[in-house]
Amino acid sequence: NNPEGNVPGKEMVNIPIVQKFLAWRGAARATETSFFNLTQDRETIPMLGTYSPVPEAQWAVIVQRKVSDAYITVEEMRSDTRRLGLAVILLSLGIAVAAAKSITRPLDSLTETARAIAQRDFSRRADVGSKIAEVAEVAEVLNSATAEIQQQFSDLRMALDENLLKSEENRQLFIDAIQMIAAAVDAKDPYTKGHSKRVSEYSVVLATELGLDPEEIEKIKISATLHDVGKIGIEDRVLKKPGVLTSDEFDHMKKHTVMGYEIVRQVKQLATMLPGIRSHHEALNGK
Repeated sequence: NNPEGNVPGKEMVNIPIVQKFLAWRGAARATETSFFNLTQDRETIPMLGTYSPVPEAQWAVIVQRKVSDAYITVEEMRSDTRRLGLAVILLSLGIAVAAAKSITRPLDSLTETARAIAQRDFSRRADVGSKIAEVAEVAEVLNSATAEIQQQFSDLRMALDENLLKSEENRQLFIDAIQMIAAAVDAKDPYTKGHSKRVSEYSVVLATELGLDPEEIEKIKISATLHDVGKIGIEDRVLKKPGVLTSDEFDHMKKHTVMGYEIVRQVKQLATMLPGIRSHHEALNGK
C-alpha cells in the first residue's frame, strides 16, 4: 500500500520489506512486521512494513506505510486519553468541592447564626439539614435556645410597658423574665449553672449592708442577674473548654461584657443597668 506512486506491475523488489519476504524463498510461514527506510527524491522516509505469507501459493500480502501515517491513530488515541483524563480530573475536583461544601455549609450556617445572636438578631436560625448528625443536633439546640431567648426578650419588652409595671404582679413577671434569660445563658455551660442567680443574691446582700436605698438595690439585683447575658454570643468551644484558654480564646471570652451591653441596651427601661453589665469585670483602675 503506497499511495504515492505504486501501480499494478511496478517492480518492487528493491523495497526492504519485499526483500525480507523473498529471502525466505517461499518458506515464510509467519507474519512479520518491521521498520525500514525508503529513499525518495533524496529524502529518507521512515516506513513500517508487514508481510503475511500465503504458503500454498508461495506469495504474500505485503503492506507498507509511512511511520507517521501508521501511528496517527495511536496519537489520536493518546490525545483522546489525555482529554478523557483531564475530564475525569475535573469531574473528581467538582465532586470533591461539592462534598466539601456539604460539610462546610452547615458549619458556616452555625457560625453566621452565632454572629447574628451576638449582634442581637434572634430571628436567625441555623440550617438543620446537615447529613452530619452531630452538626444537625448542634443546629437544633442552637435554634431552640435562640427561639427561647427571642421569646423571653419579647415577653420582657411587653413587661417593660409602663402600664404593666404598675402592678406588683407585672413587676414580678418582669423579674421572672429576667431570671429566665439569665438561666438560659447559664445553661449553656453546666459548670456555671446558677451562677447569675448567686451573683445577684450576693450583690443584694452587699448593697443592703452598704445601706443603699431599695431602688438602687433593685437596679443592682437586675444588673447582676443579667451581667453574663453576653455569653450567648461566645462560642461553645471557648465557653465550655475544660482547660486553660489560649490568649486568643481569652480575648474572645472577654468580649462577653460588650456583647451583653449591646444586647441589653436595646431595652430602654434597662438603661440604668448597663454599667453593671458592661463593666462588671473592670477594676477600679480601669484594667
